[in-house]
Amino acid sequence: MVYTMQDVQEQLSIVSEDIEEYVRENKIKVGKGGTLSTKAYQTLLDFYSAEKNIINEKPVYVLNGNKINVKTKPFFESDNQRVSIFHDDAINFLKKLPPASVDIIITDPAYSGMNQKLKLGSGKIIGKYSDAGQSHAKWFEEFHDTEENYKAFLKECYRVLKNNRHIYIMFDSYSLLTLAPVVRDVFEVKNLLCWDKINIGLGHYFRRKT
Repeated sequence: MVYTMQDVQEQLSIVSEDIEEYVRENKIKVGKGGTLSTKAYQTLLDFYSAEKNIINEKPVYVLNGNKINVKTKPFFESDNQRVSIFHDDAINFLKKLPPASVDIIITDPAYSGMNQKLKLGSGKIIGKYSDAGQSHAKWFEEFHDTEENYKAFLKECYRVLKNNRHIYIMFDSYSLLTLAPVVRDVFEVKNLLCWDKINIGLGHYFRRKT
């Protein structure tokens, strides 16, 4: 069976530069097209499997070939490690990503503005909104959509996006009026898209269909 450097990279989710550096330092023979002998392949597997994947006492993960320092393991990770879900503060997480490392951003921040001013009528809400973010609460902590906070979020999105890539931002009726103008300070706005939800489901008593 023929093994390659790419096999090691994909199997252990390691950036190519790290493998190449280890190969050079340990004078491991690599054939054309990055082919490896069975012994060399096993040597690399043994080394990276045993190595503690920690930098500065923080776990390190590889996303799109880039190392990121995160405080915790992914909340979810697919078997092939192509899909990872992290539970973290959005702005803090973005700051851990290298510049120009993201192909696309689709975001629907948990805006606080509408909920703070919402009159629910006869709708049913689970838990107390005033308890949001506390350990016993049934409401999660929301994205505080002040202009300052929102601009900090957008600037980080702009920094991590590759050149000529796109961000899709969802707004509720309140944040569309208050925060959408801030987007133009950071991004070139192409268009507004309306989403016809057809069957709204959760929040049907206060969310609009489009």
